[in-house]
Amino acid sequence: MLDQKNGFPSTALPGPGDPRSLTEALAFRELASLVGHTRAELLCLLDRPMTMGTVAALVNITPAGITYHCDRLQDARLISRDRRGREVWIERTSRAQTLLDLFWLGGGIAHRTSPGRGVI
Repeated sequence: MLDQKNGFPSTALPGPGDPRSLTEALAFRELASLVGHTRAELLCLLDRPMTMGTVAALVNITPAGITYHCDRLQDARLISRDRRGREVWIERTSRAQTLLDLFWLGGGIAHRTSPGRGVI
């Protein structure tokens, strides 16, 4: 389930009556333990190509911060970047999708969420 405030998977465990799957919450925590919370959010967020500016606004970090995290993800070949005029577009690579599939067994939160819209 996505956090209502920012549209990202919450790392808090679901409480009584929470529709979020305990499995999804734990899977996100495990991924965050591996790559870091911000980078896990980025990987989950990038279900479609987005500009770095859009991603920075959604994650609520500075442009320098998003550049830092994208540099690390690109070094690991988990995202690709494409400059189009003044904008830089980023997207998940197939390698990142494989990583998410390992955590969510091919059909979890990374495939079923979209920022601001909740679980699809």
